[in-house]
Amino acid sequence: MRYKRTEHPYPDHELLGYRPVAELLGVSKTTIERALASGRIDQFEDSKGIPRFHQVVTPQQFHANKVASKVSTPTRGQAAAGMDGLSAQAVAHLPLTNPGTVPAPKSRTKQARPQGPASAVGWNPSKGPLDLTTAEEGKRELAISRAEKERFQGRLIQLKVMEKEGTLLDKSIFYQKAYTLGSSIKDKLNGLPSQTAPQVVAAIEEVLVDSGIPVTQVRELLAKANMEHTVREQFRLGVTRALRDLTSKPMEELIRE
Repeated sequence: MRYKRTEHPYPDHELLGYRPVAELLGVSKTTIERALASGRIDQFEDSKGIPRFHQVVTPQQFHANKVASKVSTPTRGQAAAGMDGLSAQAVAHLPLTNPGTVPAPKSRTKQARPQGPASAVGWNPSKGPLDLTTAEEGKRELAISRAEKERFQGRLIQLKVMEKEGTLLDKSIFYQKAYTLGSSIKDKLNGLPSQTAPQVVAAIEEVLVDSGIPVTQVRELLAKANMEHTVREQFRLGVTRALRDLTSKPMEELIRE
């Protein structure tokens, strides 16, 4: 709601524009505009008839009229304090430091100055506006802990359901089977060079004979070049590199891949 100059008691030095009040609350100017459009906060005209926001009343209204279910991201002030989206959701339902809803002023003569944050314990008005961007530390940590607990409880329930369905395996049993399978694969790979080298050399010999080179000459050339040993060693080095690459990774990383 927009109050004319004659409908509120606040002097100009207590009124703020869009950007100052956005910085005070740790949000963007767009957020302030949306809050104003939805009726979440009020505006108060200054002596020149320009609509402004009150440095104390506006933060009280902004936090008191917050819809917790719609909070999905932290404000800039909350982000600066190290809070993420989960933390912002966890504390969205908590009252901030004495932020009780301030009744809108009806007239300059009948309405007294707000008694919200100005009467908060430990706040000195001479040091500037009261910081309403974060919840009390103890309540914030408690809310975050509860949110984390609920998330882990949900995960535990999911794991129990998977266990009953037979889709969840015991970790030790899985690692044992994975080790046995890995050892078997390693043995088979290490045997490939000796098994494959003679076949590769035989294929090379057949190609050379088909090209017109006498068989005896081909065999002499292959024997002189020690081709079977060369092929076997190249296979062996390739297998060793592949196994070294696989065994250098933790089991958890192999599972994720």
